[in-house]
Amino acid sequence: METVIYVDVLFLVNWMMDAVLLILTGRLLKRRVALGRVSLASSLGALWVCACAALCLRGWAVRMLGIIGMGLVMVRIAYPARAARELIRALLCLGLVSVLAGGLIHIVYDGTAFGRFLRLWLGRREAGAVSVWLLAGAMIASFLAIECGARLRELARCREFIQDVTLYCGERQLTVAALWDSGNQLCDPFTGQPVHILELGACKELIGCERWKAFQETAAGKEESLPIGARLIPCRSMGNPHGLIAVMAVDRMATASGERFDHPLIGFCRTELSADQNYRMLLHSQTDKKRRSLNGY
Repeated sequence: METVIYVDVLFLVNWMMDAVLLILTGRLLKRRVALGRVSLASSLGALWVCACAALCLRGWAVRMLGIIGMGLVMVRIAYPARAARELIRALLCLGLVSVLAGGLIHIVYDGTAFGRFLRLWLGRREAGAVSVWLLAGAMIASFLAIECGARLRELARCREFIQDVTLYCGERQLTVAALWDSGNQLCDPFTGQPVHILELGACKELIGCERWKAFQETAAGKEESLPIGARLIPCRSMGNPHGLIAVMAVDRMATASGERFDHPLIGFCRTELSADQNYRMLLHSQTDKKRRSLNGY
């Protein structure tokens, strides 16, 4: 008895399930879910399944290559990792999500009335392929609606805490969008002064070209390039592999909420603070006292 496999249906079903698993993996890892990367990774996973079906590739070696090899490729594309440990962690999360999702689908499909309805619906020979496409379209539309809603809520919540901040250094000044971050507790261990974080890519016109290049080299690990007037303090966040961050006091800082600070301490990081560049600076949690009191901090 011949088995007829519809490649388009096989590709669509596997792409859809891979996308669901990758999105859940991103949520578990607390990583930003980029739908374009997820779609590309899911497409490669679905193509692998179609190629195995077309070439009749079977056996434990092929199965392990698909689970580990393609799994690594998919998480590497969907969630780029700087270290092998992060990549392995993402692969393990993908495996955990796959096991949990497989068990949940099995329970729903075989043990509920909705599952019986799906079996009857998908089992209709004259409309089986159409049913799969309709189901896929409904799931894709649902995920897009959920993702867009989450993005809009996150953007609205962030805008409440974003304001323009003007920094002054000598005759230079820079106005930049800054996020008041309740999680920024970084302080100078010697003076106890709070540290505000600023992207190096945004401060060239504030500190000058030569000093900016020196900070770039310092952030890359060349501590001897630290410019005069700056110092290094311990900090293991902000994508800093060396455990130190360069800080420097500027003349003053003014926030849009009306606060003024003399000689605030600014820490310079190489990484982008916002993937969408909605803000390029993180204010210390002690900065806006009025806002903290209104929000219970």
